[in-house]
Amino acid sequence: MSKTDSDHDDGDEKVHDDPPTIVEWVTRLAAAVLVIGLFGYLLWHATDLNKPAAFDFTVEGDKAERMGTVWRTPVTVTNTGDEGVKELKISADVPGVKQTYTLLVSQIGPGERYDFTLFLQDDPRELPPVFRVESHQ
Repeated sequence: MSKTDSDHDDGDEKVHDDPPTIVEWVTRLAAAVLVIGLFGYLLWHATDLNKPAAFDFTVEGDKAERMGTVWRTPVTVTNTGDEGVKELKISADVPGVKQTYTLLVSQIGPGERYDFTLFLQDDPRELPPVFRVESHQ
């Protein structure tokens, strides 16, 4: 007597699938790496706190040169934050002297530095200028 579809006994029959091929294993591995990478990327950016733009000024007094009655003084400003600025307005005051310099710097990105030169009346090694950020955007 033959069994029909309605009489089919599922408990006796076992399904044998072929083992995964190398292509299927590579596809699974690539998908797993992609999912883990995407999860890691999202987690990294969710916990990464961006520091606002901040500036560090370095007066290179050892490279200052006397030119007639003034001192040619190289200065470096570095953006130590994680955000760039389109325009930076800084001023430099020399302590004890009524001397103020104002400078506009265009587009300084995160980690970038900008070199400029100040011409000071006094030796910058004795009276280094004090810098402050007036504004940035």
